[in-house]
Amino acid sequence: MKLAQWLLVFAAAFSLALGGCGKDKGGSGSGSGSGKVSVKQDTPKATLETVVAAAKANNMDSVVACLEPDCQEPMKAVLKGMKDLAAKQEPVKKLVSEKFGKELADKIFKDSMGDPSKELAKEMDVDLAKVKIEEKGDAATATVEGKDKPLKMKKIGGKWYLSADESPEKIKQGAEMMKGMVAGMTKALTEVEKKIKDGTITKDKAEQQIGEIMMKALMPAGN
Repeated sequence: MKLAQWLLVFAAAFSLALGGCGKDKGGSGSGSGSGKVSVKQDTPKATLETVVAAAKANNMDSVVACLEPDCQEPMKAVLKGMKDLAAKQEPVKKLVSEKFGKELADKIFKDSMGDPSKELAKEMDVDLAKVKIEEKGDAATATVEGKDKPLKMKKIGGKWYLSADESPEKIKQGAEMMKGMVAGMTKALTEVEKKIKDGTITKDKAEQQIGEIMMKALMPAGN
């Protein structure tokens, strides 16, 4: 998997966390996904089947379980941050709804990033019957029809995992970037909550004021 694909996983988790506010516990907003997926990794095919099923079910925990172990902890840290952010956004969205109306709350807190989770599902939407898997010792490749390059896999401790083209360090850098965004947005939500309660944010300008606060949180430090 290339770094862009790993970042897509991060972005999908981000989308699922923010888009899941107000849903039943255990739904996609929790990071565990709305569909339960049994993780099987005894063969390269089993691992690929698990990832495909998990992506379709928006089950990020099962996707992460199939990534090579060195990269799982950064991913788990990101997912935890997503859950914390979702937990913070839910009461703020409720406050906006109570003060300024549900329509405005839905508009403000819609997924402004698009839906990366759908992009991830699309990326992994493959016809498994047409996937060619070549296994050599503890390494394997899965050639997917319509994809530029095959997915790399490796066997570790008797289980098969998706392997990154990049080093764990680069994956960790991507995770740190996402963690920074999450921390910034969580802080911004706290600011939004405070300014609604003290009257700084008003109904006639709420969309603009909240938008500015949230956008500022996404800007790199120093800008």
